[in-house]
Amino acid sequence: LAMAALRADLECSNYELSQHKEHLENLVALRTAALSNEIERRRLTEETLSRNNEKLRAFVETANREFSLSPQTVQVLKGLNQEVKILAFFRRGATVDDLFIRRKVDDSLKEYAARNPQVNYRLVDPDAQFELATQYNITTDGTVVFQSGKNRKEVYKSQLFDYSRMSEEALPEFAGEGLFTNAILKVT
Repeated sequence: LAMAALRADLECSNYELSQHKEHLENLVALRTAALSNEIERRRLTEETLSRNNEKLRAFVETANREFSLSPQTVQVLKGLNQEVKILAFFRRGATVDDLFIRRKVDDSLKEYAARNPQVNYRLVDPDAQFELATQYNITTDGTVVFQSGKNRKEVYKSQLFDYSRMSEEALPEFAGEGLFTNAILKVT
């Protein structure tokens, strides 16, 4: 009888152990699946961050390159011995693109003015200064007027960016510096 009771206890214990083992195996399987999902999610996040870091690095490199004038432009500005008036007629802008373009033009032309006191630059909102815009016959937002004496040259917003080499990874190239420098050469 005692042996029967021991066998019954042993069978009961074996059953409980098999239940616990099955339960633990299920928990391990669930946790392994959750960890695998977490690892995959982190891997995808890391890939996305890496791609975004590359895009940001390219953007910063482009921005740093764009905010410094080329040696040719610096030479033209050094040799400038007559006044050049530059008026950039840009509305305040309703879109992020408009704001970006206005800021890019303003930053570039401020750099021109900082390099030579003969360059007189001003950013003009044609809506706020309608009379000045009328005086210069401005009909298109984003017109940059270069004037020296009676000579005048205009550069338009639609010319400022080169979209031919644009891709998902690269922004359109700012072509304003070359246009601005050529305009100065034409009016002087």
